[in-house]
Amino acid sequence: MHDQEAWHHYQHSWQDRQDYWQDRQHSWQDHQEHWYIRFVLEESSQLFGTSTRTAVLVAIRLLEETYSSELADLLGVRPFTVQSILASLERDAIVVSRLMGRTRTVSLNPRYFAHAELGALLWKLGEHDMDLQAKLAARRRRPRRAGKPGLL
Repeated sequence: MHDQEAWHHYQHSWQDRQDYWQDRQHSWQDHQEHWYIRFVLEESSQLFGTSTRTAVLVAIRLLEETYSSELADLLGVRPFTVQSILASLERDAIVVSRLMGRTRTVSLNPRYFAHAELGALLWKLGEHDMDLQAKLAARRRRPRRAGKPGLL
């Protein structure tokens, strides 16, 4: 009978240890997720050098194709700041630009060696930036009617 009690005690203590480590693992995962979200949502997130540079890259990824004045309006920064960031990113071959009429559009460079990974990271960062998502949702993304007054 003594052996049965010892075995029973051993089984319970083993289960307790498993439960303890499982709880610790979940606690660590929750901590990591909380830290990640807190980091992403911080305004001073400087993952790509500066918070503005990071925000520009995230916005380009979410919009897929955009232009400097749209980014400046969206992010609330001066157009010159965005143009400087875009020039730097284009020199590094991270983004590409092309002229469409009189507007220079920018997008992530599909030939960049880490295009897929960079795009996935920027998308993930954008998913957690609720402020940017709200601004993007409010943007008009379709062209104006051809004969509409007010166009030059």
